[in-house]
Order: sequence, then structure tokens, then C-alpha cells
Amino acid sequence: MRRLLTSIALTVALSQPLLAQPTDDDVARGIAEQFVATNPGIPVEQVVNAMRRTWQSLEFVAYHEIAHLLIHEFDLPVLGWEEDAADTLAVALLVGNEDGDTYATLTAAIQEWSMATNDPSTLTNEQFYDEHSLNLQRAYHATCLLIGRNAERYAPIAEMMDMPMERREKCEWISKRALDSWRTVLEPHLLAADMARDGGDITIEYAAPDPGLNEMMALMLRDMRFLEKIAPLVTENFNLPREIQFAAGDCGFPGAFFQADPGLVAICYEMASARFDAFLRHGLAQNTGMTDPERAPEVTDTEADPSVARFGTGTSASGSWSISVESDGTWSGTDTTGAPIRSPTTLTTKGLDDVRSCPGRGTWPNCIAD
Repeated sequence: MRRLLTSIALTVALSQPLLAQPTDDDVARGIAEQFVATNPGIPVEQVVNAMRRTWQSLEFVAYHEIAHLLIHEFDLPVLGWEEDAADTLAVALLVGNEDGDTYATLTAAIQEWSMATNDPSTLTNEQFYDEHSLNLQRAYHATCLLIGRNAERYAPIAEMMDMPMERREKCEWISKRALDSWRTVLEPHLLAADMARDGGDITIEYAAPDPGLNEMMALMLRDMRFLEKIAPLVTENFNLPREIQFAAGDCGFPGAFFQADPGLVAICYEMASARFDAFLRHGLAQNTGMTDPERAPEVTDTEADPSVARFGTGTSASGSWSISVESDGTWSGTDTTGAPIRSPTTLTTKGLDDVRSCPGRGTWPNCIAD
């Protein structure tokens, strides 16, 4: 049924031509103004914020489905539930490039899981035997991975989730083990810095939506080029064995999925609509319990940001490692014993600012583990 639905729904592209590319917020505001014109009494800013939360949470969904794509296309081993493994890999993909956008994406995803948590008294057998863990379990699992990665940076998320300190203290080892394991599994499939890309391409398609809220979500995703921004995560780091389609469309259910045959990552407009409605109704975009949920707190620990210049030498606060980056991007590093921490390679990012864990191309697959 799923294949039939998508083979029909994801064949007709949106017909409106694309103009000069606006910012994501410009897209959201333009659509929000149309929305409030037919829904008076709802502040435009609340609609804009709900839309922002929607696409941020959908970005995590897309990374989760890309995780399934990588697992299946490269026949990667999965010990345990694949859905849990895909959640972990999605977190790994995001924390590799720890900027404000990825922080907001992770926050929105965890908020959505928390918001969609069922009253325990209403849980049914279906929710326990589903291939996915319960929403609240997924939220705490992701929070633990983040806290273990960088306790100071992600503390506001842990506080939002009321995660106790005794649990946070156990997350460092759990996170390191999980993210390091994914790095090990993915490493043989990563494009090296000097390797030509000759794998399968990713094609993009936005289906014509049904009228109503789905149409609003379709315009948002298309005009902000949602799928086009996700695709480089794969194309710039892997040689896919075949062509894969990234598509958005009406599916008949609020979901997203990877389909092995014919090779499809799909985001359903119904999922976008459901999340927008939930974020708008609950007011999470404006009242999250965090001072600024879209911005990571300033990190003063030089262990997390050891550099004061783009090139030169940086040493961690604990003295556990030091690293030197030349202006041409080549670098080398040693630990306290003088042993090299990694083979010299070439960075393609920002020199010393990003040397914590970015060898090779300097993009997320090479930054999964510190």
C-alpha cells in the first residue's frame, strides 16, 4: 500500500516556478501572512515560529531516513533495532557540524517527541510492539547522546527534559561509544578528501499537494528548498551505488520513510501539517522553557573551543591534546605522550576553529567523534 501511494502521489511536480531564493524566514513569513488572513486572531509571529519549528523537526526526520538509506545502500551492520540505530546516526550526522542551525533542529525534534508523548494510561499494545521506541524514550535517548557529547552546550535541552544529573553523568560514555561506533562503521564508505565522486545522483521532486494545510506545507518546503539543502549531506560524502530520489508529497498518512525499491526518501506533507498544527496549538515556538531555544549557549570551555586564531597551534584546557594547523589546511596533532592523535590530512573547513574532530573533508562524517 505504501509503495502504491507513493508511486502515484510523488509523480507530479509543483508547477509554480521558483523565483530568486528567499531566506527560510522570508518564506515562512510570506506563507504565515496568507494563513492569518483566513485565520484571524492568530499572531503572525506565532505562525512563523510554528513553521520554523516544523521544518527544523522535519530536518531531523530527513536525517533519520537518510540513516536508513545509508544502512541499506551500504549494507551496514545494525545490532539491535534499526529504528533506534537510525535515531542515533541522525544525531551523529547533526552534531558533526555543531552550529546554531543544528542546535535548533535537535531542540525541535526533542520537543516534538515530548509533545507527542501519550498518557501512560492510554498506551496500547500497538505502541509497545511498534518498531519505534516510545516518543519519550526517543527524546531522552537523543538528549543523552547530546549531553554526553557536550554537557555545557546541550544543558538547556537536558533541563527542558528534566533529565536528572545522575543520569547525565552516565551519558558521556554512552554517547562516545555510540558515536564512535557509527564513525567506525561509516569510515570505509566515506569519500576521502582527494577522491573523485562518481556515485549515483540524488534527484529532487515536490509533488502537487492536496488543497488545505498540506498545500501550505508543500509551498513552505519547496520555496525554502528543503530537500535541496538535505541532499549534499549524502552527495558530498558518499558514492552511492545508484540514483536515489528525495521527494515530498501527499502519502495518505503523517509519516516519512525510506523505500529500498525503487530507492526513495520521502517526506509526507501530512507529517508536516500535523507537526505545524501541534506546534501552533501548544505554543512551543514561543514558550519552551528555554531562554532562546534556537541558540546554543555560549561555550567558554576551551576544551570545546581551544583556538583563538584560525591557524596556528591550539591546546585543550586539560592539556590532553594539542594541534597545529597550517594556512594551507594541513594539520597534525599529538596527545600528552607525544603520539599522533590522527594522521596528518587536509581540512576544508575553517582551519583551527574546526580542528577538534574534522579530518578529511571536514564535514559531518569525519566529525562524529572527538
